[in-house]
Formats: sequence, C-alpha cells, structure tokens
Amino acid sequence: MEDIIIIGAGPVGLFTGFYAGLRQLKTTILESLPIVGGQVASLYPKKTILDVAGFPAIQGQNLVTCLQDQLNQVGNHLMVDTKVIDIKKIDQGFEVITNRGTWSTKRIIMATGGGAFQPRKLPLDNVKELEKQGLLYAVKDPEAFRRKRVLVAGGGDSALDQALLLEQAGAEVFLTHRRHQFRALEQTVSKVEASSVTQLIPYVITGIVENAEAALEVQLQEFRGTKERTIEVDNVLVSYGFQADQDFTTWSVKLEQARQHLLVNQQMMTTVPGIYAVGDIAGYLGKADLIATGFGEAPTAVNAIVADLYPKQAVPIHSSNLTLNNGQIH
Repeated sequence: MEDIIIIGAGPVGLFTGFYAGLRQLKTTILESLPIVGGQVASLYPKKTILDVAGFPAIQGQNLVTCLQDQLNQVGNHLMVDTKVIDIKKIDQGFEVITNRGTWSTKRIIMATGGGAFQPRKLPLDNVKELEKQGLLYAVKDPEAFRRKRVLVAGGGDSALDQALLLEQAGAEVFLTHRRHQFRALEQTVSKVEASSVTQLIPYVITGIVENAEAALEVQLQEFRGTKERTIEVDNVLVSYGFQADQDFTTWSVKLEQARQHLLVNQQMMTTVPGIYAVGDIAGYLGKADLIATGFGEAPTAVNAIVADLYPKQAVPIHSSNLTLNNGQIH
C-alpha cells in the first residue's frame, strides 16, 4: 500500500511528488497524458514563466525538465498514460482504479490542474474546417511562424504572452480583444504596449474565410459598436482559455466542487477525509491559480498527511538538514 497516490504530473504534481519524497513517503504519481508537465509541456513549452521563485525567467519545458530532475532525486514512482477511472474507500485508505491497474493507498493528493484541457472555441459554424486551414489554439514552436501574419484573439496572460513570443520570433502579430483593457499582468501589458504588436480593440471575430491565396480573411466587429473591418492573415490563434474537463461525479467517493474546483480546508484536504488537492484544482477564498501558488500548497498537504499518518514525524523537516549524494537526497 502506498502512503500517497498523487493524481496529475503537471508542474505542481511533480513538485508534490518531490516533497513527499523528502518526507520519505512511499508515493506513486499517476498521469493520464503520455508526457509529464500538463498544459505547460503540452501547449506552452516555449512560453516564458516569470512567477516561479528563484528563476528570473524560465521557459515552460525547461521548468518541467528541472522538476523531473528534482523528482528523480527522491526516486518516487511515476506512471504516464494512466487514467483514473474510479476511487473507492477501503478500510485503510483508498483503492485507485485506473486503465492500467489498481493501487491501494492510505492518502490521495489531487493535482489534476484543469484536467483534460479543451480550448474554448470561436462560435463559428465552420470552425472545424478552419482548424485545418490555420486556426490554432496554442503555439509550441514560435519559430515556425517567422515572417507570417498571425492574429491572436484574447485578452488574458496567455494571449499576450503568445503574441509577444510570436513577435520575438519574427512574425507580424495582430492582437484583438473585445475590451479596451487586457486581463493580464501589468508588466505583460506594458511589454505589449512597447512592442510592434498591432492592437485591434475592442473587436470580436464574427467570421473567417479562406481566400484564393490560401490566406484567412477575418471579419471583425466592434464590440458594442458599429465599426467593422477585415484583416488578412496566415494564422488565427485563439487564446480564450480552456474548459475544464473534470467530472468526478462518477467516482465512488464524492468530492464537493464549486466552480470546477475541489473545496479544501487550510490543510488542503477536500470534503472527503484523506483526499487532498493542490494546484489549480484546489479552491478556497482568495485562491490565485498560479504555478507558484500550487508549489506552496504542496508542502502544506504533504505535511498534513505526515502528521496524520505518522504523528512522531509531524514536525516539518528543513531541506538544509538533507544532503545530496550521487543524485539522491539523504
């Protein structure tokens, strides 16, 4: 029987596994995707992340690689391509049923982020056809868009970050948003203001057609106004965020949710005793859905589990008391 099963191997799940290893808990991490790193690795590997302590700036994939190296120091077990189908309560803890077998564990930490990420799509009848003609939802390699014209639609951090990435890679970038104000970090907005990105605000996309030159003609309508305009680009990048695709209602254990978050207490425990949640899936008053926030929640959950399972070890350890020998922490 495991001490902890961690469900999800995004950045927060990987760090939670590492910290559990520091507390010498027998731990297995289960990830439904074929790779680790969650949305960061799958959708934004080239994105520069600025809010992780100790890193002035780090690309998404580099952060995931560092977290994997960190996890390897404690040797906790990691399984990819492993989807959790059900969780059942048993006498000593829980039974976790997956497509690749069943695990028994004393405690569970949910680190599933937004779950299977489905992008919010444009409300256009021909959207499926457009996805074959240059409509995108994420950019993995900005260099592939050098000297291309790209319209980025969205007003959040991801939209502005990707617009800046594409501009730095040599693309001609347009940015459209339905409001005059962006919903992004002030520093990011300032960078966009100082860049060569052309802002088309406040407009919404009302239609896209492929013309005879295989370019995309995008029809824009002023939001709550009467102005219209058309812009020709090679690609349209829609960055309206992702719809969470997490439904725990079919599981035998019943986890209380609010606005697609699992409700947790100060110890990061959900409404089911013994099941904890960290990262974007965890919800409480004032929560900021940031990687940095999840990194802070991980030790809280793990230390609460240690205090519960092994009261004599309840005092949190300090990493300065540990040593690194041949890539392993002792």
